[in-house]
Amino acid sequence: MKKNAIERNVRDCDPHLVASLHDQVKDLKTQLNSLRQQVNETSKKLGKLNAQQKNIDKNDTERISDISKDIQALQTTAKIIKDEIKLKSASLSSMEEELITEAHKIPNMTHPESPIGDESNAFIAYQSGNLLKLAHHIDQQGNKSKDIKIEENINGNLTQEFKQGDKNSRLQYKDNSDLCESLDIADFQTASKVSGSRFHYWKGYGVFLEFALIQYTLQKAVQYGFIPYMTPELVRSSIVDGCGFRPRPSLNTESSSKNLNQPEPSQIYRVEPVALEERSIGDDPLCLIATSEIPLTAIYSEEILHERSHKRTISPNVSKKSGINNDNSETVSKAYGHKETIIVDQLKKSPGSWFGNGKIFAEYANWQNLYNLDEDYDIDEEHKPVEKPSKSNKTSELPIGLAGFSHCYRSEAGSRGKDTKGLYRLHQFSKVELVVFTPSGTLPSSPKNNTNQGGLQNKKNILETDKDTEPNERGIDISNAALDYLVSFQKDIFESLGLTIRILDMPSQELGASAYRKYDIEAFMPGRGNWGEVSSASNCTDYQSRRLDIRYRPSTLSSANLEKNSAKPVESGDISSSGGNRATEFVHTLNATACAIPRTVAAILETHQQADGSVRIPKVLWPWMSGIRVLR
Repeated sequence: MKKNAIERNVRDCDPHLVASLHDQVKDLKTQLNSLRQQVNETSKKLGKLNAQQKNIDKNDTERISDISKDIQALQTTAKIIKDEIKLKSASLSSMEEELITEAHKIPNMTHPESPIGDESNAFIAYQSGNLLKLAHHIDQQGNKSKDIKIEENINGNLTQEFKQGDKNSRLQYKDNSDLCESLDIADFQTASKVSGSRFHYWKGYGVFLEFALIQYTLQKAVQYGFIPYMTPELVRSSIVDGCGFRPRPSLNTESSSKNLNQPEPSQIYRVEPVALEERSIGDDPLCLIATSEIPLTAIYSEEILHERSHKRTISPNVSKKSGINNDNSETVSKAYGHKETIIVDQLKKSPGSWFGNGKIFAEYANWQNLYNLDEDYDIDEEHKPVEKPSKSNKTSELPIGLAGFSHCYRSEAGSRGKDTKGLYRLHQFSKVELVVFTPSGTLPSSPKNNTNQGGLQNKKNILETDKDTEPNERGIDISNAALDYLVSFQKDIFESLGLTIRILDMPSQELGASAYRKYDIEAFMPGRGNWGEVSSASNCTDYQSRRLDIRYRPSTLSSANLEKNSAKPVESGDISSSGGNRATEFVHTLNATACAIPRTVAAILETHQQADGSVRIPKVLWPWMSGIRVLR
């Protein structure tokens, strides 16, 4: 655990101290229980003596005196014990608080295939879009610019020639800030006067562009089976902490150990009531959310979920080696929604368009297009009545997928001087976020379906192929497959917007406290002459669910139960997941940025800019752009 923390560059946590505090807390609780038992025994003795005293002959003064002395002695003993309980309780409370504080410093474990080190060690898992096409824009005379060489490395350094633009072409690449100004779609100067630096006003077609991206992303999310939400943007501080959003220590390096107890400013804005009478000590203060991941994950805090029931015909030899059939020959009960066609069929994605084990998770989850949204919706088409979806209020059957829209607020502490111009790093922005809850077990593996544990296969590009691979004896972790499903969604969104992207398997020092594994999606931005992060996806395993107390009862078909009962025949028909008296387990939580609006707009502007200064709008956004196809 200490090695893991060091590899993640978290130097202020001390697992040994946490273990010691845990033992001390346990010992104190044992002592307190013993003392309380002594108080109870003393109280019983006092009760008996008081009863005896009432029944003694009043003339028996000697007996009365003896009992009075015994009562006084017991009362003194009880007072001493109670005082000791009070002291030890205060000590326990203080120690428990210290234990929680120190325990929260310990980050999640790291996926064994995640690179170790800083950002320079990130592994390019996938890349799409032709970088050279960005330098082949046709100018107004129809002349193509010459080929421009681009260095491809993890730091995204490009030749100076590309940064300056081609001298033989009219196209000089502008960054998103200049484009926003020339197209009159955003106002940074006025926002700076009103709110300070790193704020913006959308104006004109910038407003339409923001809402077009939100609508498109939410529609795509529903097509992938996610339930849409609009979340509160103020949440309790304890919820923020439970999701792992805590300040990291300042100057968090080996050479700065003296400063380990000086935390850097939090990225979270805390809100204090203006009226003095509304303030109270010990309150759980409200915070502005940095992402809707926080309120979405907290929906199921302090609740017990369950795995969905399955209708299957299972042979007596069923085991964790049994595979999921690609031909859908086994029938699975509907997760939620009303449509019979499952997502994997409805999306009609080619085998090469899935990321890692994304398709396997799609088949396992069996989510429905809950709101009957069509991918090829035509804005000119007459309105057709849509079947009312079945009730979907807060499903409790795993796996669960939620898509939340919200505004996000970040102090961006520690980022002074980094990307301060334009849309890239703002204090307030809109975002659509995806959150998934899964069981903690594994999916059965088969030679046909198993590609790899978390996406990577021998550090090659990890798109699914039809080639058989060796079966994984352990099976496929459900949450790792869900992570690939999330990345498949992100890949679909950004490629459909015509962006040049790459997917990075992020190294240990780039993982947040809650992340077990994280992929970053970067878009190439010609105006910056560099790559820029536009999205990320993380598997948090049970890190958040332990802190928020989100549990589930495994079904009889969970990998753990199959392992225990593999020798026993399983009856055909309905297999209940009500759980009975089975012990609960912590769910796994995942999150992914479906679309961070300003950064995505920045990538669109810089990618689709033309020689005459205009910007082409991606076709998928046309239905929401009021007939506008090009920004001028």
